[in-house]
Amino acid sequence: MKKEMTLVKEVAEKVEQAGGKMYFVGGFVRDRLLGKESKDIDVEVHGITERQLVEILKTFGQVDLVGESFGVYLIKGVDIDFAMPRTERKTGDKHTDFDVTVDPFIGTYEASKRRDFTMNAIMEDVMTGDVTDHFKGVEDIQNRVIRLVDDVTFKEDALRVLRAIQFSARFGFEIERDTQEVMKEMELTHLAKERIYMEIEKGMTKGCPKKFITEMKKYPSILKILPSLEKVETENLLKENDLTFNTVMMSLHMDESSFQGCVHDMIQDKQGRNLASATRAFIQAIRKAKTAEDMALAVSLHRGFVEKQEGFINLNRSILFDVETNSLFGQIVNQKNQVLFVINGDWLMLLGVKPSPRFKQQLDEAHALSFLGFNENEIQQHIFKGRSV
Repeated sequence: MKKEMTLVKEVAEKVEQAGGKMYFVGGFVRDRLLGKESKDIDVEVHGITERQLVEILKTFGQVDLVGESFGVYLIKGVDIDFAMPRTERKTGDKHTDFDVTVDPFIGTYEASKRRDFTMNAIMEDVMTGDVTDHFKGVEDIQNRVIRLVDDVTFKEDALRVLRAIQFSARFGFEIERDTQEVMKEMELTHLAKERIYMEIEKGMTKGCPKKFITEMKKYPSILKILPSLEKVETENLLKENDLTFNTVMMSLHMDESSFQGCVHDMIQDKQGRNLASATRAFIQAIRKAKTAEDMALAVSLHRGFVEKQEGFINLNRSILFDVETNSLFGQIVNQKNQVLFVINGDWLMLLGVKPSPRFKQQLDEAHALSFLGFNENEIQQHIFKGRSV
């Protein structure tokens, strides 16, 4: 970050020599005011033409144009967006349906007006550190309030409804009442699913998931696109869990069809959805186990999950299981961890067991017996006597 900041100041100096000004903008300024480190540096260049900016940036390396219509440039190998001021006008329902006009001479007020929230509309002079705050964003940050900049421009991107809630969960801010009313008027059904998933991921992992879900449930337009949220329970959501595990935690009480609906509403990738199903199956199996034999078999059937997801289990087991089940589960897992011999398909075949429709069942039972403290000879005797756990 130190290297990038030095580069920004060097570019800003050349911009000023050319008669322009360069400002830190957006989340970078907001995070600095919140005392948080921002991974992204966003700057906006005023008062010089795009051609002038490109010529300046070329003195520092190869220049790449991110999007010609948006007036955003990069220096190759440097993670900084150098943007020109622009105005936007919505022309359709898609998030790409905008007429964009790049205008480096519109001034800081008009440039800030296109921003979503006042806390994101603050500008900081790169060279002097002077703050330009046309919409009292600094005051709103101090008061921990999320407030829209302009109700007309705000409505032009429906994703801002989810962004407001995501920021609320992330920073612990409250959404200002008038902003809430505007949000309730906005239709979200045309939003691309990928954009919705992105905000869900941020809200559930970067902030307080309980607050994120609770706030989303207040908006009928959100329930329209994420109908499963109406039935979710939030009391067991933990910030330490990732999106997949928290999705399971808030939908465990649902029937299978409703659970799968919630998983598809919240999780985009197939791998995450499969893990959610495996997590639910594991929890249900452990809850049903009432004896040591039942618990050993349940752990055996889900041994891959137990081994890979130890962190999730240890964090949540006191929430998921009653005291007796928790104790029994702990005993079996402790015994599992003390087994010194390896049980796998090769081991079973060396005992003389031939592949058959029952082979997997026999392997699961062998593991379960080992979790109950049986040694190799005892497990072999049980297998060839056809006895189960």
